[in-house]
Amino acid sequence: MDIQILLAESSRLFSQKAILQKDIPLLRDIVREHNRLYYQQESPVISDEEYDRLFSQLVEAERRYGDFDPESPTSRIAVAPDEQFQKRPHATPMLSLDNTYSIEEIRNFEARIRNILKTDEPIAYCIEVKFDGLGISLSYERGQLVRALTRGNGMEGEIITQNIMTDQNIPHTISYKESVEIRGEIILPHDEFTRINEARKQAGEKLFANPRNAASGSVRQLDPKVTKSRKLRFFAYSFPHLEEPETRALFGSKTGISVSTYSQYIAALERLWFETSGIFFERAKNLEALVERLGAITAERPRLGFDIDGLVIKVDDLNLWKHLGLTAHHPRYAIAFKFPAKLARTRIQHIIHSVGRSGIVTPVAILDPVLVGGVTVSRATLHNYSELAAKDAHEGDTIFLMRAGEVIPEVVSVITEARDGNEKRVGVPEKCPACETPLEQETGKIAYFCPNRTGCPAQLQGGLETFAGKHGMNIDGLGKKQIERFRREGFISDMASIYHLYVHRETLVNMQWLGEKSVENLLTSIENSRHVPLHRLLTALGIPNIGRRTAQSLAIFLAQSINRNDTEKPTGERLLKIFSSLSAEDLESIPDMGPVASQSVFAYFTARESTLSRLFPELHIILPDISFEGIIEYSLSEKTFCITGSFDGMTREQIIEIAKSAGMRFVDSVSKKLDMLVVGEKPGSKLQKAKSLGIPTMGIEEFLAQIRDHEH
Repeated sequence: MDIQILLAESSRLFSQKAILQKDIPLLRDIVREHNRLYYQQESPVISDEEYDRLFSQLVEAERRYGDFDPESPTSRIAVAPDEQFQKRPHATPMLSLDNTYSIEEIRNFEARIRNILKTDEPIAYCIEVKFDGLGISLSYERGQLVRALTRGNGMEGEIITQNIMTDQNIPHTISYKESVEIRGEIILPHDEFTRINEARKQAGEKLFANPRNAASGSVRQLDPKVTKSRKLRFFAYSFPHLEEPETRALFGSKTGISVSTYSQYIAALERLWFETSGIFFERAKNLEALVERLGAITAERPRLGFDIDGLVIKVDDLNLWKHLGLTAHHPRYAIAFKFPAKLARTRIQHIIHSVGRSGIVTPVAILDPVLVGGVTVSRATLHNYSELAAKDAHEGDTIFLMRAGEVIPEVVSVITEARDGNEKRVGVPEKCPACETPLEQETGKIAYFCPNRTGCPAQLQGGLETFAGKHGMNIDGLGKKQIERFRREGFISDMASIYHLYVHRETLVNMQWLGEKSVENLLTSIENSRHVPLHRLLTALGIPNIGRRTAQSLAIFLAQSINRNDTEKPTGERLLKIFSSLSAEDLESIPDMGPVASQSVFAYFTARESTLSRLFPELHIILPDISFEGIIEYSLSEKTFCITGSFDGMTREQIIEIAKSAGMRFVDSVSKKLDMLVVGEKPGSKLQKAKSLGIPTMGIEEFLAQIRDHEH
């Protein structure tokens, strides 16, 4: 089916409230074609969430009209395995999982189970991560790995044995000598995905859209050496031999390992030297406990260094699996609870050139608005012009979009198959789009920048936003729109002029734009911001390469210098003179100040001497306390912390904000570099990892007490 027609018909069916009976044959063909593109071509043209929606529409339509067909994609994945590899049937079908995005459907899932089992007894569940990779099966005979197959269409898969033999974490031998099949997922870690795509970019090759596609392409290489060069990982989660009572008993008699629950099932796989979903694994004693943990885990989103797209819920009691049975498509004892989609499909309307506060010009895609992870996105960064060329993004292109770190919208890849010839390529502009100054590029650097540091209106706007922002002077009511309006009206021309905004009070009130109360609140906030700690002012200035931590180092260095040489409290003018007198070499001797940061500070104060000479006298600058207590507080500001579990009476956001106010840095994953883990009720896998790495852990009361001690 032509891609343009496929996408048009998919969109038409998306928009229908209900599928008509006459549309069922077409919808089956559409789902089959999306299956082919996903499983065989490794080039999907719609997001997972869109596919799930189409599939659910088909299931519902077939049920409503009683229109069932054994060849329907709801009965099996109707796509042939890739022709370049030999094929072989699986010992038993590799079924898909039913899936949902809602807690309500999880309750319906248990209701269906209870209806089959005819019981009111509590049902225990296991929760594990849903890997976003390539499903494979491994066959062992007399303990030796003899065959590896892709999932294929669920009935048969491609033989990829030679390539799989190169994967370092797949055992070539196991201690159990019966003929068995082990199933799991091949994934590609994030750091390896980045390395591979960087190498492909340098070679002028098409970039992989995501780690899943890269993993799939890696195991299907005709040359096993290519597969070996990529650091793939295999996670086992299925051992069909243990799912029948008879073979489970045989396993127990030969190994001495008793298996009656899925928890023990995973432990048995680990005893055979497989890496498993046990890296993140929980047990819930009943439905309510399950629902509570799903909410907490979804909010925390386990970060494991590779992609997951949800959680898998399975009934823990293996004896119930046999009673619950299977449909033609999925087992009834398991369901996938998917996270809100972080990947979406949309179209680039235009590509604009955005000038940041540092003068760097960045291509930004203006998009057809689309919902991504619960947020409507209408623009996304393309990072730089090298990235724009590597992704081959054009105006008019259909693209996949994601929220990097679940915050910043980013173009992942272009669906080139959807092009109709009307797309427009966009290159590097010759002049700054804000001030028309010819752009420059430093030797050996990727970025293009506007050298008009003091006269470019875009750089001024960005600098003022940073100065007034939450991590700068924290002037409430002076956001992007207000700054734009005040600049347009001539009320603000630089940072110093903000402190003269009060002279326009009557004009602002009479304009009836903000309202008298808002004007008063804004002017009060501006006055309050005059009293500012030095490190916060340095952050507010938006000096390139100077973050909050480096700003604190710089402030302490200056305070120590003044303590040695000045007997009186220095004024803003005196502080500015001290800064202006420092050379790049002087600055480089400060902790956390390397040559790049030192040169940035030196260049900033040199280029903006006139502006800063007007700003500093407006402020009452507070130097850091360099007494013993002050130094301890500074040392706390160097610490990184992570959070796991829940806390009575406090949200994660509140805890993070309190710690950040003390200068600490929050990170969302546990690694050797972490300084401490704050542990609440029902902690997740982060606790086990922290213990294994020897990272200090503490409860919330101890953590807050430590912050209070340093503040006083």
